[in-house]
Amino acid sequence: DSMLNESQAFCVLLAAGQGSRFVSDTPKVLHPFCGKPLLVHALLAAKNARIPVVVVVSNTNAHNVIQTISSFVRIDRDGILFCEQPEQLGTGHAVYMARTVVPDTFRGDLIVSYADNPGVDSDLFSQLRAFHKNERDKLGDSYFATILTGSRAAVGLGADAYGRIVRSRLEMNRVIDIVEKKQIDAMPPESFRIYSEDNNSRWTKDELFNIDEFNSGIVIAKSDLYFKVLSEIKPSQTRKEPPKYEYYATDFVSYSSNSHCVGALQLPNDQLSKLEGANTLSELLQLEQKFLTIL
Repeated sequence: DSMLNESQAFCVLLAAGQGSRFVSDTPKVLHPFCGKPLLVHALLAAKNARIPVVVVVSNTNAHNVIQTISSFVRIDRDGILFCEQPEQLGTGHAVYMARTVVPDTFRGDLIVSYADNPGVDSDLFSQLRAFHKNERDKLGDSYFATILTGSRAAVGLGADAYGRIVRSRLEMNRVIDIVEKKQIDAMPPESFRIYSEDNNSRWTKDELFNIDEFNSGIVIAKSDLYFKVLSEIKPSQTRKEPPKYEYYATDFVSYSSNSHCVGALQLPNDQLSKLEGANTLSELLQLEQKFLTIL
């Protein structure tokens, strides 16, 4: 706790996803990648960016996780904390779990990142923090969060499925919503979304679908406000039969855009490969080959 109060930021690393398409007895985040478990790459990126505390949100196999990574990092010295998300209730719920290990008095920033994105490095975290600080210095306390984004066209294959970044038509540097692909698919053909906080701007289903800017899922935000907003989010139905509900972390934008400003840092196209992940074991091996050639 003492490490956190003195510092300006902590990182929440989401490591609870089952990786259902990852057919293996080893949890996805513990799979070796270029000689280290995926999770260790993420921990080192945060450490090298001088983020003093990292909260790892895992499912109930935290013991297994701790054992595997303890030969690569010093858990106590490196400020690594663990909390569990026993039920998979979505990313919003996973991040909220981190609240259990963070002191209520903490007023600094929180960075949400993923344990299975080995290309996310300290430089990326530093860029995001610098941009966020700069915006807050310009806009004051109403500036709340910065989302890391990219261009779908530049990513190509698979970018269809990414959440879309809806920017204000009044102030282009302001984000008013993140719309998931599932949500766009569920809209009737002629329908549209209206944003009252953006002078009632209207977005048709096609316009939303065609937005090029995507959400990477990585975000930096004022932690106390972020947790407060997450606690207000209502679950979205993600499956009809049998019914399944999840809390989307991305809903934090629409829940806060009336009162606070959310911005976005679009990553240059030549850095987008840093965001690549893998859903299957063979994709992970391909990604590893790619990294070994870069390195």
